[in-house]
Amino acid sequence: MPLERIGRGAESWRGEVSTGHRWPRSVAGADSVQSDGVPDEVVARAKAAFTSRATGPLAALTFDSTLDRDEPLPVRRLRFASASLSVDALVEGRGPWRTVRGRVEPEGLSVQLERDSVVAPLATESGGHFRFDGVPSGLIRLRLSEVDGSDPSYTEWFQV
Repeated sequence: MPLERIGRGAESWRGEVSTGHRWPRSVAGADSVQSDGVPDEVVARAKAAFTSRATGPLAALTFDSTLDRDEPLPVRRLRFASASLSVDALVEGRGPWRTVRGRVEPEGLSVQLERDSVVAPLATESGGHFRFDGVPSGLIRLRLSEVDGSDPSYTEWFQV
């Protein structure tokens, strides 16, 4: 994203996931710039990155259907894997909203979507399937938790 466009995506955005979670409105506006010329939104996101670091195992990106493609695909396929789990995800949608759905193995993991330090919970459907609707475009990651409350695993951050 060109530097001059950073901060202009701060218009109010609101979406819902299938659990009814409401995404917050962005506090920073397009005209919100610190005295050193760095938009407030950029500073806030940089600070949030340090507080949202993963403490558990990381599922690395092992496949992305958009790599080496000259044109966008209607459905992007992603695969993440670690020693103990795998996630197959599909990203669909154009414009500002996306649907992120997929399947996690082993079954029984709780899947949550994280974006800008906001966590949208979702009870995984039967068979390890999950779905998030109305996800604003941007960087996200998935948090995968065991029922016993042990440290969650995370996917790498990825663009939707």
